[in-house]
Formats: sequence, C-alpha cells, structure tokens
Amino acid sequence: MSTIKGEVAFFDSRDVKSKRTGKTYKAYSIKLKLDDGQFSPKLDAGFDPPKVNKGDYVEADIEQDGQYWKLKAVNPATPPAAARPVQGIPQQEASGDGAADRQTQIVLQHSQEMAIAEVALLLEHDALPVSAAATAAGKAKRYAEIHAAIDKLTVQRFFDVVTARLLDEVADAGDVQVPVDGGIPPKADAAAQAVGADD
Repeated sequence: MSTIKGEVAFFDSRDVKSKRTGKTYKAYSIKLKLDDGQFSPKLDAGFDPPKVNKGDYVEADIEQDGQYWKLKAVNPATPPAAARPVQGIPQQEASGDGAADRQTQIVLQHSQEMAIAEVALLLEHDALPVSAAATAAGKAKRYAEIHAAIDKLTVQRFFDVVTARLLDEVADAGDVQVPVDGGIPPKADAAAQAVGADD
C-alpha cells in the first residue's frame, strides 16, 4: 500500500451493471493533482462515494490491483504552502488579482463553445430532456434547463482537458501508450490504421 497527497482534480461516477444480479450500481473514482504538478492514475473508490470534493487537498492510501489502482482510504490533509489554491482555481492557473490566467481562460472559453455545440446537437435530435410546456413558465423553465446543461458540460469539458481523463477513460485507452512527458502519442501502426478505412 502507498500513500499519496494532492488536490482532487477529478471526481467521476459511472454506471456498472452486475453480471450476477443484473442490477446497476454507481462506481466512483477520483484523480489527484500531486504536489509536483503531475496527475495520479485513476483511483477506483468502489461503490461508496469518497467523502471528498473537487479542489480538496487530501492524503490517499492506494493499492495496485493488476492494472488498476484502488483507493483504500482518503482523508483531508494540509497542502504545502506553495500548493494552496486560490478558491476554485488551481494555484498554477491563478494570477495576482485572483483571476484565471490567459491559458485557463482559453481552455474555459473553448470548453464553453464545445458545451454550447453539444447542447445544440442534443436539442436538435430531441436527446436533451427539457420542459415541453408552451406557457411562459414552461419557456422560463426551458431557459434555465438549457443554461444549466451548458454550465455543467462546460465544467466537464474543461476538466476533460485539464486532467486528460479521456486518455484513460475511453474503452480502448489500453491500446495507446501516452508518453510520460505528456507529449503526443505515437501513430498507430499501418495495420491498425487500415481497420475500418473502407467503412
């Protein structure tokens, strides 16, 4: 068992269906941003949500189980002085006046644009549940629902970029070796590229 410390940068849940009972359960996981600026691997917390929130600085007991890392225990901790965040903004992304730096603003703006495009696509294909009432109250409710969806997706897309979680959350992540220095993964070999080329 190992102990690591860092800020909770990623907190996720996903539905898991039991092969034995057929019931669906929520499985939880977190990722920490360590003191050296690197991100921990995904830490599987099982079916009980860990009592932490994004931005919390914690000490986590972890254990490797094959290719996965299990979160055995997590407790609040005091961050080193240099790593203490400005409220809601990671330390490396804050400027002297408490505003997000230019890079953070760019990523956030792009995340919002992607969220707006995604919500528009969902609405176009009737895939976003919104109030259908034609009354003034129904319109006001739709307005609030659409804005809430954009805000939620903006934050989700922002953390997708900041934590690079999609690199190890997608089903075929094991097929791609991501360089330790954070560079661009190598191209797939020619045989792999040919698969589905004529689809």
